[in-house]
Amino acid sequence: MKVKKRLAVPTFILSIIGYAVLSFTTLLLFIVSFGESLNHNPAMSVFKLLVLLALAYKLFMEGRDALVKNNHSLRVSFDKKDAFFTFASVFIGTLVTFVINTELGLGPVVAASTVAILATLIFPKYDVPIYCGAFVGMACPFIFYNYILISIAGTAAGIVFIISKKVLNGYGGKLGTIAFTGCVTTTLISGVTPGADPIPVQETHLPLILYSAAGAVLTYLLNNRLKNSPVISSGIIGLIGGLFLPIIHPQYGLMYAIMVICASFAGMSAISKVPNEALIILAGISCALFFIYTSSYLGGTGGKLGTIAFGSVIAMRGIYDLINLAYGKIREKYVHK
Repeated sequence: MKVKKRLAVPTFILSIIGYAVLSFTTLLLFIVSFGESLNHNPAMSVFKLLVLLALAYKLFMEGRDALVKNNHSLRVSFDKKDAFFTFASVFIGTLVTFVINTELGLGPVVAASTVAILATLIFPKYDVPIYCGAFVGMACPFIFYNYILISIAGTAAGIVFIISKKVLNGYGGKLGTIAFTGCVTTTLISGVTPGADPIPVQETHLPLILYSAAGAVLTYLLNNRLKNSPVISSGIIGLIGGLFLPIIHPQYGLMYAIMVICASFAGMSAISKVPNEALIILAGISCALFFIYTSSYLGGTGGKLGTIAFGSVIAMRGIYDLINLAYGKIREKYVHK
């Protein structure tokens, strides 16, 4: 019993660090997107501000509930054997996806989707950490130009995966946020400069929104209504988008495919966090709008798409909770007066 108590304290502290890292990373990207929309589309910045405030509120509430109210599970020590295999799964997922992405030239969307499907079919126990590694492997080879850099990113993501394993679960995009943290950390260590793409042209904005909403809700249906694994659900939708959208839209198809797989990460959310299709569609729309206005920042870093999905889902749940809270107060004041 004494050994468990000695292990419990650092486990709890590591979980707090994991929660703080994921929250900070997500808020930072959404603040950047809000600032960019102020420069290019002030009207859009009103929506962005609402989402940002809802995101901050819900992250605070999740932190309070996990770290203060229900902290008993956070004090249970990590299983060393499981932690090792989890870390190895993230690392392997990183390298396999990077090889498919770069050496085989299939691109990030098809590479990550293929790894997701194979992981669920062959290694279902570790499909989640493998898919997390796949997000790292989606990184642009012009930025992560050798296997040392991508290995460092995979290592960092594996560590963050383990320390954040007990917090912020059930929200789609968490795996991508973990990967994004690993990739950004690597660029800071190595001094490599992330890419900067121009904001997508106006004519692509509506298709991006539509494909994003579709990708989110279709993944959600496969995941929650048809009872498939969230990993394979995202993989199937991502693979369909990656294979067919570049054919349907020769000019912008790859970007639309990237948008679809980004939204599919939101659709990985548990029904306990996103209770209905309307909410996931709103999260998909939010994904598209934040995707458009983060193009100029941290491009080519794996996991950025997942971070957009993660923040969008948490924000939509925050808005949902605030509406229900306000409705409850109104009913209490006027209906049961």
